[in-house]
Amino acid sequence: MKFSFCRMWPKGRWYQFSLRTLLLTITVIAVVCGLASNYRFCMLQAEFHGEREYRLYMAGYFPARYLMGPNPELDKFISECMESSANHRRLKEAYLLAACRPWYRFSIDDVAAKVDEWSWAEALRNRLPKLGE
Repeated sequence: MKFSFCRMWPKGRWYQFSLRTLLLTITVIAVVCGLASNYRFCMLQAEFHGEREYRLYMAGYFPARYLMGPNPELDKFISECMESSANHRRLKEAYLLAACRPWYRFSIDDVAAKVDEWSWAEALRNRLPKLGE
């Protein structure tokens, strides 16, 4: 009597499933991963805009405004900070809403905040005293 390894395992496939089941499973996994990725992205963006809102609000809530007296340039800077803070608050709320409703993410206009942030940073850079002067 000869010993054969081929006869130890059953013939045929162990796990049998159709191509339709495979495609459906891959689709469900892809949708779940996409929703999780969208939730994470929206929560990170909401956290970022919340931090920016707080920093700009605190920059606009400038106590030196009351110590220095009337200064139109400082008042303009403070109003720009408050306006930018309100814009970041709006974006934070939009991203928090989009975390639960993924189709809302396509209607968020985040480019305006980036341009506003760049212009704010440029304005702040121009107002700071330069080293060596």
